[in-house]
Amino acid sequence: NLPQLEGSSIEQALKGGYSLHTYGSGSKLDLLIAGTGSETSIAVDAAKLLAEQGLTVKVVSMPCLELFSAQSDEYRHSVLTPGVPSISVEALSTFGWHKYVHCPIGIDTFGASGPYLELYELFGLTPEAIAKKALKIVDYYKSTPVPTLALEF
Repeated sequence: NLPQLEGSSIEQALKGGYSLHTYGSGSKLDLLIAGTGSETSIAVDAAKLLAEQGLTVKVVSMPCLELFSAQSDEYRHSVLTPGVPSISVEALSTFGWHKYVHCPIGIDTFGASGPYLELYELFGLTPEAIAKKALKIVDYYKSTPVPTLALEF
């Protein structure tokens, strides 16, 4: 059972990806976290942890990369804000995410089985582990220009 997330809707999901919510009170985004399916609620929880540490984090729900890719350049850039470090959270794989975010987080091995909560802990797919990785990414981009991703398809 997945939670109904504030800001989500069927109409938004039909675009393949959309801005769900921004956490934190800063006027400038520090990070963008994109989540898919059940991982979106994990992304929200990680964003809340980061906001408690003073960061401003935009969470994007990305249920379908193919539908998102079919949207206009303007729309894609409004969702995946240029100039902001970005990560994705998808348990299945990080494959394909490099054209959308700077650092995909997911499981890139085969054959692991067990209760999902244990696997998420093992592979760093918990809000705490994601927040820890996110802080490193934000720190890295404080001294390195954030590369522009080629969102034109």
